[in-house]
Amino acid sequence: MPSLSLRNLSIGYSQKPIVCNINANLSSGDLVYLCGRNGEGKSSLIKTLCGIIPPIEGGIFWNNDPIPLPKPGIQPICSLVLSKHQIPPHLSVYEVAAHGLQYKYQIGEKPSLDDEEKIVEILKKLQLDGYFSFPAYKLSDGFLQKLLIARALIANSPVILLDEPTAHLDPKNKNSILSLLKEISVNEKKAVCIISHDAHSCIPFANEVWYITQKKLETFPYNTILKHLIFKNEYLGE
Repeated sequence: MPSLSLRNLSIGYSQKPIVCNINANLSSGDLVYLCGRNGEGKSSLIKTLCGIIPPIEGGIFWNNDPIPLPKPGIQPICSLVLSKHQIPPHLSVYEVAAHGLQYKYQIGEKPSLDDEEKIVEILKKLQLDGYFSFPAYKLSDGFLQKLLIARALIANSPVILLDEPTAHLDPKNKNSILSLLKEISVNEKKAVCIISHDAHSCIPFANEVWYITQKKLETFPYNTILKHLIFKNEYLGE
C-alpha cells in the first residue's frame, strides 16, 4: 500500500526545531488524527509535509521516493485544507473548486472538457451541485469545508492534510465532515490526516493517532489512545 513516510524528520523555524526525530507512516486508505496542545507544532508539521516550510533534518517520502517541492505543472503529493481560509468575494463555488487544478493551467486558462467534467462530478458528490455560480464566500461553514475538501479531491493528490476542518461547526455538521473524510480515505484510497482539538469526535474515525508532546511525535492505535496516561493527563486534562 502506498504511504507517506516521515523519516528522522525534524521541523521548525530558522534551524530551531520544535518537533524532533519524527518517524511515522500514513498509508493510503487510512485516516490519522494529529493532536497536541497549542503551539506544539501540529500546523507546522503539515505545512512542512506540503513543502511550505523546509524541514530542518530528515526526509519526507511518498512510496519510498523523496517528495519534490511544489512546482507548476507537477501534481502535488499533498493537498492542504485550512480552516481559516479567506475566499475572494468575486469567486464562485465552481471557480474555487477549479483552483484544485491550478498546477496544470496558466492563470485565465480554461480547464479541458475532461477536467470540467471531473470538477462537476466531485461537486455533485459533495452535494454542492446546486451552488456552481453561488459566491463561495457566502457559503455556511459546513458547505465551505465541503468546498475546500472538493478542491483537494479535484487536485487528486494522494495525501490530504486538514487543519481544524470541523472548527466552528455544530455537532451534526462536524459528524458529517468527519464521516465524509473517512469515506474519502476508504473509498478513494486517500491518505488523510486531520488536526483537531476535538479528540472525542475524531478518534472514532481514525486508524491511528499522532500525538505531539515535548518536541516528540508519538503514534498510537486509535483504540488505545484514550487509555494512555500522558495523553489523558496532558491533553485531555483528566
